[in-house]
Amino acid sequence: RLFITRELARSGPQQGSGAQIVLMPADDDFEGNAWFPRFHASDAVFRAAENRVAFAVGATSGLSVIVDPYGRIVAEGGVNERGVISGEVFTTPGRTLYTRWGDWFGWAMVITLLGMIGWAALRKSSNL
Repeated sequence: RLFITRELARSGPQQGSGAQIVLMPADDDFEGNAWFPRFHASDAVFRAAENRVAFAVGATSGLSVIVDPYGRIVAEGGVNERGVISGEVFTTPGRTLYTRWGDWFGWAMVITLLGMIGWAALRKSSNL
């Protein structure tokens, strides 16, 4: 979902003219695992907030949710229960920095951490 949602949100002839509502079917029961359906549904919250899109996950098993562009769960079904959920969401015209530039911030933090570890190791070895 990570790259799919970002590409849908930024695709289009003009910057920011991509998808504003993402509907994602899922089959995420994983053989009755008790914790995974909620974990998988929480991923929809992050994808919605990261890309400022309304997001709905329809799960054949697991947990179905509807999330607004700010990551708030508007409607939620039961875990491994058949049913229909409905909720009201809105769309926003703008996109986030994450949608435009991708994972650069996360990678910059990884590089910074590795640099700090290297610097600390050099300082320690010079003090010996």
